[in-house]
Amino acid sequence: KPFVPAQAITFNSIKYDFNGVLSDKCYGCGRCLPICPYDRIDEVSYVTSTEAIAPLILKSGVDAVEIHTTVGHLAEFKKLWQTILPYIGHLKLVAISCPNGEGMIDYLHELYDAIAPLSCVNIWQTDGRSMSGDIGAGTTLATVKLGAKVLRAKIPGYVQLAGGTNNYTVPKLRAMGLLKELTRSKSQVMGENNVISHTSARLGTETSVAGVAYGSYARKLLSGVLEELEAKEVDNSSVKVTARLEEEPTLLWQAVSLADSLVSQLKHEF
Repeated sequence: KPFVPAQAITFNSIKYDFNGVLSDKCYGCGRCLPICPYDRIDEVSYVTSTEAIAPLILKSGVDAVEIHTTVGHLAEFKKLWQTILPYIGHLKLVAISCPNGEGMIDYLHELYDAIAPLSCVNIWQTDGRSMSGDIGAGTTLATVKLGAKVLRAKIPGYVQLAGGTNNYTVPKLRAMGLLKELTRSKSQVMGENNVISHTSARLGTETSVAGVAYGSYARKLLSGVLEELEAKEVDNSSVKVTARLEEEPTLLWQAVSLADSLVSQLKHEF
């Protein structure tokens, strides 16, 4: 069973000529730590100053930012926000991701007070089960319930589900009445410079989930295609070559079809 969604652990790989954790693929989900039978995997932390890295990123033309936080870290959030603030005029969207926890709703209100007034779209990303990638119907229930909880709080902004999302998420949202089909014309939906109009969201009138983010589950869904692509990176003479998905039409359209199986559930809604 592939316990690591990002395929960040390899054994007997011709491509990498390496056994162990691939640091450039590991994103810190931590799933490997408790299940390694030999207890040979160590955690390594990298700390980078936001004051040092944020200007380098934001000056490059980035127009959207996603911030991950947890309840009780308001001071740290405000410090980060002060780093972002000089570039806020260039941003079209700010997403704030937060897992459930005691006092979460009060914390989100505090976060909104810290960022208001905001001239761009803001999204509250409800992190139900962080980086799970699980496929069961029960897995998605936590994030759907969390999304409903945040919607009831009427915090200005859009609500997007994440963490524990999978193929059951949209049917569950629809069954609970948390999706609505927009009937506005394109000109009403699209605002100046083709940015989605967010007036109603800023006033806290949104009553439906605005989107679903698929991370670990999408990686798991595409893992078969990516494994085939990786196999093509070693030619018949066992010499490493670089294979790009866009240069392999058959695999590319397999990947597009798999991605569409998720996206198509929502496209007609939004």
